[in-house]
Amino acid sequence: MAKQGIASVYLSNRQSIFSAPIVNDIWRVLCAVVEPNNARAIRSAMATQLMAQSIVELDKLNNDERLWQQLVDQFNYYQQRWQKVGVLAMLREFMHQQHIPSQLLGLVDGERQLTDLLHLGEILQQQSLEIVGEHALMHWLSDQINNQQGEVQEQQLRLESEKN
Repeated sequence: MAKQGIASVYLSNRQSIFSAPIVNDIWRVLCAVVEPNNARAIRSAMATQLMAQSIVELDKLNNDERLWQQLVDQFNYYQQRWQKVGVLAMLREFMHQQHIPSQLLGLVDGERQLTDLLHLGEILQQQSLEIVGEHALMHWLSDQINNQQGEVQEQQLRLESEKN
């Protein structure tokens, strides 16, 4: 139905949010935020579909020292924001600065991906109230991705739209 442009919802879907494709991309981005001086983590984050970088843009990062340093500075900034205002506020600022909503909404399943991204941010914010530290939260997220339990109400996929 999506291919025909018809919005629909399959109500018996009991899938866990942690099985959503965008979750692995977010995990990679958050790893780079937690360790902004880890070049491998930043390269992994930038190579995700979420960041929508072309091969040419990724290659520029490897060859342009100034561009690379700007990127490292950005991830340092996001780390400081996470520590100061929390993971959800940082994610929302990241999304705004990186133009993630408009990029996602240009995709066939973009509304679904954006809903999943925001839902995951809310779950992470809630968990951060119980778990101390970014590394501990990332460990928790990794566990959730590897051990999906779709029966927990908060983890079930949400409707991406309230359209009829």
